[in-house]
Amino acid sequence: MGTINQQRPRQVVFAVAVLGVLAVVQLAWSLLDIFHSWAVSGAERIVLFSTVLKSNGPILGFAVLAFLLVKIFQGRNWARIISTIIVCVEAAAIILVYVAHLYVPAHEMAYDLVAVVAQVVAVTFLFLPPGKSWFARLHS
Repeated sequence: MGTINQQRPRQVVFAVAVLGVLAVVQLAWSLLDIFHSWAVSGAERIVLFSTVLKSNGPILGFAVLAFLLVKIFQGRNWARIISTIIVCVEAAAIILVYVAHLYVPAHEMAYDLVAVVAQVVAVTFLFLPPGKSWFARLHS
């Protein structure tokens, strides 16, 4: 864990900022997709309300990621590891989609690739010195 006397490295701030911006963009992208599907289906207000209650996955995912980013910013090593696992799973899922040649619109493919590369770079910064020392456990 980071100590009170230890200054937070700039690369940790940068990594958290990049991951945070990507989380907000992903949330907005998901919500716009949900709203677009509502508009296409011509749903009534009552159906919209029930759909909002059922489609809170993006909001829950954003909340979990925001919590992890706050903990990373505070120097919690477990949050750094969990975030790394999440980024690896996302990268693997995107690679599998493209290897399986599933149809993905070009704009989504471009966004996915840019987002994964940015996430991998941000998480890598968390494991390089001096960022790595921010997460080092205190030894007596």
